[in-house]
Amino acid sequence: MEKKFTVMQELIIEGILKKVGDESKIESVEVGSGDILGYVSSEMTKRKDSGVKGAAAGTKGWADMFRLAVKDLVAMGYLKEKKGLITSKLTLTKAGLDAYKEYKKST
Repeated sequence: MEKKFTVMQELIIEGILKKVGDESKIESVEVGSGDILGYVSSEMTKRKDSGVKGAAAGTKGWADMFRLAVKDLVAMGYLKEKKGLITSKLTLTKAGLDAYKEYKKST
């Protein structure tokens, strides 16, 4: 089955991978959702500036889009979220990593 990710979901996974660095540790490293939101926002801004992905990149509701994308990824089993008082910690699962790699191969 062909797995499709939204731009936001793709950037969330990308951001986590950049933070973790070592794929073998992927399931044991927790990344702060604030860090990932920061990464996603800056990437979306770059895309908006370059005209990529059109209107979606220009929206102000990134935080909401981010939360929805995280929720979807958790529901798919690709992400684990540990909720804290202020921010949450995100962990990419092996299944999420595999699905992402598979998806990147097809794009």
